[in-house]
Amino acid sequence: MDSGSHELLVWPATFMEPREVGDWRAFEGDLDQDGHPELIVVNLTGYSMGMGVEYYQAFIFDGTGRHGPPLRFELQEYGAHGSFSFSARDSRCRILASSWENGVDRHRGAGTYFVGQWFFYEDGELVPDRHRPVLARRFLNSFADQRSGAGEPDSRKSPLAWLIDPRAARLSRLPLDNPPSAPADTTRATMLATRPDGVLLATAAGDTLALTADSWPWDDSTSSTYLTLGDAKSGRPYPLAYVPGAGNHLRGRRVLVVTYRSTGFDPLYRIVWLMP
Repeated sequence: MDSGSHELLVWPATFMEPREVGDWRAFEGDLDQDGHPELIVVNLTGYSMGMGVEYYQAFIFDGTGRHGPPLRFELQEYGAHGSFSFSARDSRCRILASSWENGVDRHRGAGTYFVGQWFFYEDGELVPDRHRPVLARRFLNSFADQRSGAGEPDSRKSPLAWLIDPRAARLSRLPLDNPPSAPADTTRATMLATRPDGVLLATAAGDTLALTADSWPWDDSTSSTYLTLGDAKSGRPYPLAYVPGAGNHLRGRRVLVVTYRSTGFDPLYRIVWLMP
């Protein structure tokens, strides 16, 4: 990003080819109500065959002008109406992080669920809104019909519209087993630093562990990636491939690195839980 001949911001991002330039969006908003509007950039990185799931990267540049990498995370589906929304009640912006999950809900059974969680933005970090439930809606024919949106306005074809539907469930955690019943490997560590693509940890054994954010599960147990960070106090994972931005306060934070084997299929995934 530049202003005339002056370069303002540079950051790594993934774009889908070949697509139109219009498949990215940039806007400003004072997300944390500190009087300094943040810059938000959202770009399409791909879409799936079959269901036609759209994959996005989101970047938030802090409004105080701090130098350093932006906060980044990934979204599965994005809506200009509702993925970032300001509340008329308290003027704070809430971010709806959405993804498709294969899981088991105790009332609805095994299936594919569209899941949304609410977050605030504060000082280069996302903070879970613990006063709002996790929203989860099973992918059934009625949902598929609404999602196709034939003849519907854009506001009805957004993740928020799908999840405020009365057929969506309000949960205290994801419909996935969390923690899952499958065996897990754990590593206790301390956060040394966040990097543009992940985190740097010091393990209790004295080793340095560099992990890269990656939203895809993997089969190789030697992988050095993590699916996301998680808030251990609330038991809620952060958005996929979440990396805090400049100005965050995670250095020195105790973490628990947990490697899970997904229930019902083979790939592994890792969550770095931030301890209270």
